Amino acid sequence: MKAKENQGNNTARLPKKLRSKIIIMHSAKVLFEEYGVENVTFQMIADEANMCRTTVFNHFANLSELLLALSVQEIDDIKEYCEGNEFKGEDLIIALYEKLIEDTSYYPALTSTLINNAILSKDDDNPVKILEEMTVKGLAEAGCSDPENTAIQVEGAYYGIVNHTHVYNRKFDAKELKAQFRKLVNNILKQEAI
Repeated sequence: MKAKENQGNNTARLPKKLRSKIIIMHSAKVLFEEYGVENVTFQMIADEANMCRTTVFNHFANLSELLLALSVQEIDDIKEYCEGNEFKGEDLIIALYEKLIEDTSYYPALTSTLINNAILSKDDDNPVKILEEMTVKGLAEAGCSDPENTAIQVEGAYYGIVNHTHVYNRKFDAKELKAQFRKLVNNILKQEAI
């Protein structure tokens, strides 16, 4: 099914330029997950989005720009979700990573690629940096005495679960991964006596 058909109802009221950008990004996500980032061309994305290739290039100059846009959008959506629900402290940590795990379970290979690319990005609005800042904030609100180092452990729990699931070629079951993450985070926070 073409991305435009999937996105039509969700984007109909948006300005045309924004609507086409969203459709392109959705098409890219579907294709990247199915074929791998390295095997997808802008022509394939244009075909999936029912647009011409020039339209794709009007939004994204190259693959790196598209990948960074996907990463930023992912983190912006998670941030909006957490802020909209006014999560604080430990609840913020759990909500933040459970939402990330949920999204990872839909696009596991793509999410891993996006995170790796974002880690190497030098941009000020680096999505992984934003994720870490939110983690530090939640830990500080929870009364953690060393939120920066504890954030490294919390992030490590997420990355470890994702890597482990990839390495052993296991199914990305969001419910199972969330339970595993909660268990790891509870152990980390116990060490911090939160």
